[in-house]
Amino acid sequence: MIIGNSKLFAIECEIKNIDSYEMILGHFRFWIDSLPVGDWEDLAYLTGIVSWICAFALSDTNRYEALLEGKSKELVYQLLYESVMVRPEIEDTLPQLFDDIYSRFHISYIGMSSFDNLSMLLIESPSYQRVIWRVLEGEVQEMFLPPNEMQRVAKEFCLSFKEHLNTYK
Repeated sequence: MIIGNSKLFAIECEIKNIDSYEMILGHFRFWIDSLPVGDWEDLAYLTGIVSWICAFALSDTNRYEALLEGKSKELVYQLLYESVMVRPEIEDTLPQLFDDIYSRFHISYIGMSSFDNLSMLLIESPSYQRVIWRVLEGEVQEMFLPPNEMQRVAKEFCLSFKEHLNTYK
C-alpha cells in the first residue's frame, strides 16, 4: 500500500504478519522526491508506526523558526540535529538556539526500527514544509513540500491503513 505521490511525498507499508496478540508486523518507508527513505527490509512494528503517524497527522506542533529561513540544509541539520544528539566522537554538543528542538523538529521516531539508520527533521513555514534527512553518515538531503503536505498524506494513510487492515484479516 502506498499513499501519496512518491515524486513528492508518500508513505508505503506492507503488512507481513498479524500475530495472536494483534501485533502487526511489516515493511515501512517514506518516499520523498522519488527516493525511498527507510529500511524496507526491516520487519517493523506497524502497530506502533501507525499510532505515531496518526498522532503526527493531528499534531499542531510549531515547527517554524525565522532564523532557519534561507540557511543551508547542512547548517539546519547541524543546528537541529547535532545540537541535541550526543555523538561519542564529539565531547560537547552545540548550544541549542531554540526551545524544545527534539520534540518540535525531529520526526525519525515515526518510522521506529525502519528509520534506525536515518535522522529526519521537519521545518515548517506558512509557505512550505522542509524535510531534511540523512542516512547514516551520508549526505544531508532535503525536499521542500507544500504546506501541511506530510500531515495531509499521514491523515490519508491512517484512514487507508484501517481499511487495508480489514481486508487483510
